[in-house]
Amino acid sequence: MVGFEVNASGQMKVAHLGPVGADIHQAVRYIRSMRSQSPIFLTLLCAALLSPSASSAQVVTQEPLDEVVQPAPPVEEGTEQIYDIVEEMPEYPGGQEAMFKFLSQSIVYPQEMVDAGVRGRVYVEFIVRQDGGITDATVLRGVAGPLDQEAIWVVKTMPKWMPGRQNGKPVDVRYRLPIMFQLD
Repeated sequence: MVGFEVNASGQMKVAHLGPVGADIHQAVRYIRSMRSQSPIFLTLLCAALLSPSASSAQVVTQEPLDEVVQPAPPVEEGTEQIYDIVEEMPEYPGGQEAMFKFLSQSIVYPQEMVDAGVRGRVYVEFIVRQDGGITDATVLRGVAGPLDQEAIWVVKTMPKWMPGRQNGKPVDVRYRLPIMFQLD
């Protein structure tokens, strides 16, 4: 099992949690290679790596992230290669601030969810293609059908992104995005 913390400046410390198995070093290398990802995505990754069979966890060791780690190899789907991590991750035009502005202006909170007081975070995964287009948007973890559908819709309406690059060439990259639905 692996855990970690991300401080306000975006630096991350990895804590090895017990019991420590043979695959712990591979998991730590993978997390280290993901420094450019958002803390929310890293939290999801950590949750995926944690063993559900462990009854308790203790911090065994801690070590700062100070070495460079090569990106993980691509996942092959058919004849295409879809990367999870690349040297230059895809970026929304104008950066994260522009993306959050787009999301806040584009999302329409479904009235039935407002009436029911439903809120939460929908995690959407999609592929940023070599040309910057968005495809294959799916919900990784949803809240409720109408909120999940709205999250997918808003991701599909995004403008083209700046594509991710590996070895200087544009590549297809899998991207994960949390979309928060909250009532004022």
